[in-house]
Amino acid sequence: MSASAIRKNLHLAIDNIKDESFLNAMYTIVSAKNVDNHIDLWDTLSKQEKAAIEKGLKDIEEGNVFSHESVRKAIKTRYKI
Repeated sequence: MSASAIRKNLHLAIDNIKDESFLNAMYTIVSAKNVDNHIDLWDTLSKQEKAAIEKGLKDIEEGNVFSHESVRKAIKTRYKI
């Protein structure tokens, strides 16, 4: 699909979205990367946000993670679903 066709389809899809929070999320994604100024999203994060991301990446490297299935089981057990 060509870039112009993608833009056209995006415009049509966006025009039909009624959920304002979803539109705000889409706007955030699109505006996060300003093509003209080459703004890096990382540079827009606070020190706390960067630290949290770095901690999460370190946890992944160290194997401090839970599988999706184990989390689902724990939720089902805890909330008796």
